[in-house]
Amino acid sequence: MMLEEDENGPEVGSKPADLNRDARGRWRKGHCPNPKGRPRKKRFKNYSPSDVQHFANTQVELMVNGQPETLDRRAALLNKIFESAMKGRVSQQRYLMGLFEKKDAELAELRHQYERFLHEWVLDNPNFKNFDDSLSHEQQLILLKLGATLNHYYPGQFTAFLGIEESEEDVG
Repeated sequence: MMLEEDENGPEVGSKPADLNRDARGRWRKGHCPNPKGRPRKKRFKNYSPSDVQHFANTQVELMVNGQPETLDRRAALLNKIFESAMKGRVSQQRYLMGLFEKKDAELAELRHQYERFLHEWVLDNPNFKNFDDSLSHEQQLILLKLGATLNHYYPGQFTAFLGIEESEEDVG
């Protein structure tokens, strides 16, 4: 790298010629002034799943709708997201819509499984006599589990094989 010189000595304001830069002064591809590269981002400590679970399930006192309540941190955070979304924060609304759509897809899949098993094991089975005698213990457990989960989200619609009788109080 040489300074440009004329008969009076080095030119004032001239810079050394840098072969690693283009005409506009940017670094040429493949050349970098930092040989170690870009510094890595600092990572959070890897917490064990049990630590995260413990943190999420820890009870906290907070105000909900002006009333003091004790919630686990997971519920408190979800409550805060709901509040923020209802106040108009679009990013929270999108996040919640994603959660809702995911839950709807999971429930649709459970409903499909329940109906498929019901048809396969009960309705399309010519040897079916009753729930207890015609189905294996494993089949009964699968139908009970699916029915109970679906009945939680759709009360009264999936009670046929759960042994749940609807009373007139539940209907009205």
